[in-house]
Amino acid sequence: MVRERDAVKYGITRLVLECGQFIELTSDEYDAAKQAKVSLVTALGIEEKFNLVIENYAEFELELQARTTRYALFLDHDWSSSMDDLHTINRRLVNLLSAGRLYIDQVKHDVSELFGSDSEQLGELKKAFAKQYDAHLGYRVLEALRNHVQHRNLPVYHLGYSIVRDPHEQVTLAKYTCTPSMSVASIKEQGSFKAQVLQELRDGDDLVDLRPFVRQYVASIGQVHTDLRERMTKAVESWGAQMELIKEKFREMYGDQLAGLVVVTKDDQDVVVESSHVVKEVMTRRRALENKNRSVAHVATHYVSTEAFDGKLRSS
Repeated sequence: MVRERDAVKYGITRLVLECGQFIELTSDEYDAAKQAKVSLVTALGIEEKFNLVIENYAEFELELQARTTRYALFLDHDWSSSMDDLHTINRRLVNLLSAGRLYIDQVKHDVSELFGSDSEQLGELKKAFAKQYDAHLGYRVLEALRNHVQHRNLPVYHLGYSIVRDPHEQVTLAKYTCTPSMSVASIKEQGSFKAQVLQELRDGDDLVDLRPFVRQYVASIGQVHTDLRERMTKAVESWGAQMELIKEKFREMYGDQLAGLVVVTKDDQDVVVESSHVVKEVMTRRRALENKNRSVAHVATHYVSTEAFDGKLRSS
C-alpha cells in the first residue's frame, strides 16, 4: 500500500459507486480534517464512558427499588431468595465500580491523546479527581471498595429489608426499604482495603449503608465530568467547525447530497489509499449524551420515592 507521504493528491469525495465528484485539498487541509474527525470520535468516547457509569448507577438504584417492591408484595422470603437478592445487588454494584474505574483511567488517557501529556487540560482533570477524593468520604470508600472487590470479595455483605410505620394525619403507611451494607469487620479481616479509609469507617457500626457512598461517588464523577466538558468546549467546537468547513466546500460545488462524504488521499494512479468519513452523527450523538446526563452532579442529594398520599385514604 502507498504510504501517506507518497500520495500525490488530497481531497473531498463521496465513497459511492460511480462518483466522479472530487474537490482537491492541500495536505494541511487534509491533515486538519482528519485530525478533527479523530478528536471528535475521542470526545464522543469520553461521553460514552460517562454514560456507561450513569446507566450502571441507574440499574443499581432501579434494582434496589425492584427488590424492595417484590419484598413488599410476595412472601417467598426464604434463605435462597434472599441470596438471590444479595447477589443481584452485588452484580449491579460491581458493574458500577468497574464502569467508574474504567472512566477514571481511560478518560485521563483520552485527554492526554487530545491535548498532550503535559497539557493544562490533563493537569486540571487530575486535580479534579484528587479534589473529589480529598473532599468526599463516599468517593474514597468506593475507590477502596473497588480495589477490595478486585482482590478479595464482593462489595455487599448484607442486604437488609425494613418496614417503618409512617404516620399521617388520617392513616398510617408502611414504608419498605432495602439497605445494601458493607461489613467493616469483614473487610478488615480480609485485608486489601486502604487502611486510612477503613479507619474512617471504624468509628460507627459494623454494617455501613452503602447507598449514600454510592451516590456521592457518582456525583463526584459527575462533577469532574461537568468541569471537563467546560474545559473542552472550545476545542470541540473548533473540531466541529472543521468538519462543517469540509461539508460546506463540497456543498458549494455539488449540492446537498453528502452521503458517503470523505476526505481522501490518492496515489499517482488516482487510487484512494486512505480515507476518513465526514459524519455529523458523531457530533449529534455527543450532544445528545451531554444533554441526557447533564444533571448527574446532584445525585448525592436526590432520591426516588414511590410514596403517594393525598389525604383520601382511610384506615380500615
